[in-house]
Amino acid sequence: MQFHYNRHYEGYVVNTNNAVANATANGISVQASNLTSLIRSVGRLPAPLNNTVRNQGGGAWNHALFFKQLAPSEGHATGLGEEGAISQPLKDAISLSFGTVDDMVTELTAAARQVFGSGWAWPCYTGNTTAPLAITTTPNQDNPLMGQLPGAPPVTAAGCTPILVIDV
Repeated sequence: MQFHYNRHYEGYVVNTNNAVANATANGISVQASNLTSLIRSVGRLPAPLNNTVRNQGGGAWNHALFFKQLAPSEGHATGLGEEGAISQPLKDAISLSFGTVDDMVTELTAAARQVFGSGWAWPCYTGNTTAPLAITTTPNQDNPLMGQLPGAPPVTAAGCTPILVIDV
């Protein structure tokens, strides 16, 4: 995990920062105050910057969420199955969307197994009142905030805010 954090993630952050600095130095206006705003603008940025933000910025954002969610297991195989670790609003959303936590984990795992090569599996918040959570996957360093991408899954194109991620 150290290599993953200190090499891959660090590289994505450095390359994204350099791309934005170079774009700005070359007169390209970047209208994003943070990485999330920058990621949401993928598909609307000038081509060279768009590709770098999609790949490098996507890698930085995806890995930031991935590392943020990691915690010692304290002897448990997964923290997801522990009812006490889940807030009531999240528990309610899981119940409406999947039935049980175990059902969500099963669906998320199945989606992750369908990713060919490198990619991500995401449970995300959709805002839908009858099923507020959905599962989607993305290839490479794409993520659900990049709804402007051609061929984005319907749940992503409609708006899907990630709450958890599996690095496939």
